[in-house]
Amino acid sequence: MGKTRIAGRLEHENMDYCGNANGMCGNRKVWKPLSKALALLLIILMLLTSLTACWDKIEIENRAFVVAIAVDVTEDASLDVPGKKAICYTVTLSLPAANDSKEDEGEDAPPHVVSGSALTLSEAIKKIDAETKSPLYFGQAKLLALGGALLEEPEMLRVALDYFNRHPEIDRTMYVVASHENASDILKSAPQGDSRPGRYIAAMYRDKQKLGGASFPLSLDDLVTQVKYHDAVLVPIIKADEEKLQFNGAMLLDGKRKSQGKSSGRNRGSGESSGRNRGSDESKSQATGKNHTATIDNTRHLDEDELRGYLWCKPEGCLGTVVTVTEETTAKKTRTTTSHNANNQGIQTGFEPQHIPFKVETHAVTIRFKESNDRVTIQVLTKMTPESKAKKHEKTVPGLEAHIYVELTGRIEEIPGGYEQLERESNRQYIAAQIEAVVQEEILKTASKMQDELILDGHNLLEIMRKKQYGLYQRHAEHWHDIFPSVKIVPQVHVVIKT
Repeated sequence: MGKTRIAGRLEHENMDYCGNANGMCGNRKVWKPLSKALALLLIILMLLTSLTACWDKIEIENRAFVVAIAVDVTEDASLDVPGKKAICYTVTLSLPAANDSKEDEGEDAPPHVVSGSALTLSEAIKKIDAETKSPLYFGQAKLLALGGALLEEPEMLRVALDYFNRHPEIDRTMYVVASHENASDILKSAPQGDSRPGRYIAAMYRDKQKLGGASFPLSLDDLVTQVKYHDAVLVPIIKADEEKLQFNGAMLLDGKRKSQGKSSGRNRGSGESSGRNRGSDESKSQATGKNHTATIDNTRHLDEDELRGYLWCKPEGCLGTVVTVTEETTAKKTRTTTSHNANNQGIQTGFEPQHIPFKVETHAVTIRFKESNDRVTIQVLTKMTPESKAKKHEKTVPGLEAHIYVELTGRIEEIPGGYEQLERESNRQYIAAQIEAVVQEEILKTASKMQDELILDGHNLLEIMRKKQYGLYQRHAEHWHDIFPSVKIVPQVHVVIKT
């Protein structure tokens, strides 16, 4: 009996759970070699991770960091083609202490400025690289400065922007500024508080409150996009004056497409147009800014007041701006103001608002368009047929009004006669009316220059219309370049004074 149980147990032990007498299951036969392969693969992977290394690494102390880039156009007689204009690079390098000969001067040591001239950007940078003992690195560049002569050379400017836009190391968010003369003067200056102008200017543009309506930030990405699709591009100007860097308005670049002609005047119906309209299909593509190569063929300057008139129409464009009401503006604006309390009713006796600064804390803008009862006469070209040439004929289209709603809130921190003057609502309303009139006049002054003198849509009203009121855009985009000078600009400003 015992033997039978023992034998049965032995027989049972030789049987696996699958019922196979050999004691080996079919699944186990498969998993055993597979588990060995996985273990071997895991060991190989662990060995591979231990073999990794930076075979092409460059230590940080062995790099020449470019802080700012300046591009000028000069004539170099030493070039192979005499009299040929060459792009001159002036690059500011911020070198680690190990590579700088002025190690004891610390972080604020004067920058190492190196320049090179050549017929191409690539060759100019190669010359600069040969003069530095460490390889150039553009990943930390904060500023791109464009010289005044370069802005007058459309094709050379297009090549320069395309080069920097495609450069693998350059950050497309770096700031772009212009100079009336040589951009290299900006990089050679030594502003107080920071010996590196690129870093100094970048710090100013990062804070909109600090700009205070005197300038505006423009990135490389924004500039490339605007040159490609917009008719007008605004670039801030920096003036280098000895040891000072000052905002000096902006440069308005004419970005009209090559296929467009030049026209002027408010009314195009009297034969003043010269090739703006090339047929409905072509004109429409020009208005949208697509399928054309954009070039810059002219430059214009906006002074500080005109630039502020432009920035009032941009959301948050004038944060930190201080608008001062003086005796002159008060006497002048009281007659023209149509805002609340314009007739001075309820003004406190003896209240004379003079030299009252209003600092903008919030700035909101809304632009809406509507058709007016006025008619604008334009000239268009009929489509060409195999039998006849294109002919001009006159056409009248509805006029447009652009209503610019500006909402400003801020504080008055000082006032003649004491702050108690602002406790009365009528006094606050009176001051607000004067500030509104000042802002309205600055907006109209800048708009008049763009419409009458430059004939350039610097505010990009057509693009705003496309985004906000597409129905109007479809009706007017085809002939926008003829309609724009006659658009009635209606600024409506509302000021709230906080107490």
